[in-house]
Amino acid sequence: MLKITVKNNVKFPTIDLKPYLFHIADQIIITDLILGIDNQRSIDGGMLPNNEPETVMKKAGGYVKKLYTKGGKQRKGFEKVKANILVPLGSGRPLVDTGKLISSFYSRSGGKNKVIVSISSGRKEIGGYLQGGITTKHGLKQYLFFGISKNAEEGALEYMRKEIQNAIDNPKQTMEWNVKEA
Repeated sequence: MLKITVKNNVKFPTIDLKPYLFHIADQIIITDLILGIDNQRSIDGGMLPNNEPETVMKKAGGYVKKLYTKGGKQRKGFEKVKANILVPLGSGRPLVDTGKLISSFYSRSGGKNKVIVSISSGRKEIGGYLQGGITTKHGLKQYLFFGISKNAEEGALEYMRKEIQNAIDNPKQTMEWNVKEA
């Protein structure tokens, strides 16, 4: 009886993609998030919703409508609120205008060949709240500002295509790909 045993004697190189993934995270995805916020564009290509007038007044200072009780009866009135001195007068986007939101984006290693883009903990909770949607008197408002847009996805794929083509065209520069023998 004949017997054939197949053994895998091929050693495939391992490739460390982290430098490329960090480039994609920092130079493509985070840059796209910042541009989207600056241009009030959501990651799905639509516009980010405007804040309610009451929210703008609360954030920028002025008078806001308020329900209060006087003499046992509920009444409508106005309450004066102070402006945040770090925000331009009339601004309803203090996290954007002060740079606190965009400076909270960062990338970190998430394991072998994995990079995670996130928001610092001080902004993560409110970001999730806004991303999930807020019910207002005018309906649900979603601020879809965090994620990978089609533009960022295409940019990342184009970047990797160029890097792969460069490695094929210049095989002696494989050290740039951090190739290690298995």
